[in-house]
Amino acid sequence: MIDSFLFFMTHFSLFFTPQCSIQESPSQIYALCKNSSVEYGITIDKENYGNYYYGEWNNNSPSGFGVFTDMVLEESDQYCGLRRHLVSKDGSTEFEDNVFLSLDEKNIGCDRANCSDGFHIYYDEISSLSIGEYRSGSMQGFVIKTGMFGNPYIGFVANDSFHGEGIYFSIEDQSITHGVWNSYELIKVIKSIDLKEYLSKKPICKTK
Repeated sequence: MIDSFLFFMTHFSLFFTPQCSIQESPSQIYALCKNSSVEYGITIDKENYGNYYYGEWNNNSPSGFGVFTDMVLEESDQYCGLRRHLVSKDGSTEFEDNVFLSLDEKNIGCDRANCSDGFHIYYDEISSLSIGEYRSGSMQGFVIKTGMFGNPYIGFVANDSFHGEGIYFSIEDQSITHGVWNSYELIKVIKSIDLKEYLSKKPICKTK
């Protein structure tokens, strides 16, 4: 049975949505969602192999915790042509390890995917980031979460399912969609962009 908090959050999100949008410049795609003072973003670099960022956002730039990805370009590197994922803090991928210790000390991080009720910033793996409110072991309300295959989503959820307005970046489908969901079912497409032109580019790598 759905509790009163979850009922309010999910139905409120369907009819009184946060301000989400996908915008394009000649070199970038910006996908942003804001609810009250909280803002999350996904950016995709059109000119550099579709390198992307997702995470917290403020004043038109990465802020707080996030993940950057870039294509390995060195011809002789065994990972040439693959993407590496780098944890970021306030837009930088270089910071002290005690950043993660501070999460644990503040009881913001989760213990091996077991998240108590409350707000959490949780890295399951380097390429998997979740930020938002947990209730009864599931994410609720306005969040950023990484789904299967490392696909980022920003917007509203209910019981871990996309529910309400949000933006979903599907890496395997090579697309990004701003829409409205109902228990993971996309019921309204507001805007969708095909990213194959940017994500399918590969550097020249030496064969083994």
